[in-house]
Amino acid sequence: MTTRALGARSADDDAGWLRLDHEIAFSLGVALPHAQALDFVRDVELSLRHADFLANLRVTGGEVPTVSAELPVDGGPFGVRTLPFESVVEVTPDGARLVPRRLELGGDGWAEVRGEAKVLTVAGSRPGTSLDYAFDITLHLATPSAERWGTQALLKMVELTASTVLRKVAGRFPRALEASAAEAFRAARVSRVPGE
Repeated sequence: MTTRALGARSADDDAGWLRLDHEIAFSLGVALPHAQALDFVRDVELSLRHADFLANLRVTGGEVPTVSAELPVDGGPFGVRTLPFESVVEVTPDGARLVPRRLELGGDGWAEVRGEAKVLTVAGSRPGTSLDYAFDITLHLATPSAERWGTQALLKMVELTASTVLRKVAGRFPRALEASAAEAFRAARVSRVPGE
């Protein structure tokens, strides 16, 4: 996992924008058969069922399915902010991908979530599948003008605090997906019980 932070000024007011980029990549070995694993990564609502670090999670279907939610981020001295994001869900031959939609500037900020989930078959004595995830999360936080505060130290504090939150989310994300996959596997086993 890597974090990279860049500062940028807003062109339309005195507030600045702090941009934080965070990359998350991990693999999960699951007992789901390949076809069911594909269904799992493509069903965002099911796979994010245990992602309690996301607020107001919504998935819409239709021609252009989307997922939207809010990421609570501690902005240090500016308090906790909820940064909304919206991404289009695209089905790929080996899984699914999220493509961010740019939200309107304003408020406390917004997030962009880009990602891909790939399903790979695992051979061996315990066959199963590997779910390979890679995400790029970009936070755009509104901040007061650095000149008004007189120093870049305040922005550095906000950057460090928000980066810490992103690292915690990165740690919780694989566990949430793993819990959802285990639940999907148990549900599939129950539905296959003879005599029902």
